[in-house]
Amino acid sequence: MTAHGLETSLLVFVVSLLIGGFGIYVGARLAFKSENYSHAVITALLVALALLGLGGLEALGVPGT
Repeated sequence: MTAHGLETSLLVFVVSLLIGGFGIYVGARLAFKSENYSHAVITALLVALALLGLGGLEALGVPGT
């Protein structure tokens, strides 16, 4: 992987992690009145790592991945 490709991949990963964490935070805040964004980001990271270990989106049956 080239340096440009690696930088792009890392940027996409970080942005996706923050967006996923924000989504979990909003859901938890609405459902459970949680106020902790760091727990939401950690949860998003654990889900991302679990999906990576399971083969990414193929494990969820997403076609074309």
